[in-house]
Amino acid sequence: LIHATVEAIDVEQKQVLLSGDRPPIRYDVLSINIGSAPKVQGDAQSASGNVTPVKPIDGFGARWDALLERLPEWKGERRVLVVGGGAGGFELAMTMH
Repeated sequence: LIHATVEAIDVEQKQVLLSGDRPPIRYDVLSINIGSAPKVQGDAQSASGNVTPVKPIDGFGARWDALLERLPEWKGERRVLVVGGGAGGFELAMTMH
C-alpha cells in the first residue's frame, strides 16, 4: 500500500506520478477506483487501452471483458495497478488476484 497523492498519469510511459519525492509507479493496466467517476482526460483510455476506470459502474463489465480478451496477446509478466485504497479498490484487487 502506498499512501500518496497522484499528481498525474503518464499514459505514454505507463506511469503514475506521485507527489513529493516518491518515484513513479509503472503499470501495464491501470484501474482507477477513487470513489467518484474519474475524468480520464483526452483519449487516454482509448489510446492506450490500458486505463480502465471502474465508474461509471454500468459500463465496467464491458470494459473489463475487453481487457480480459486482450490477455492472450500479453507476453511475460504484467502489472495491474489499482488507484484507490477504499473497500471497492481493495475488493477489486483481491478479485483480480
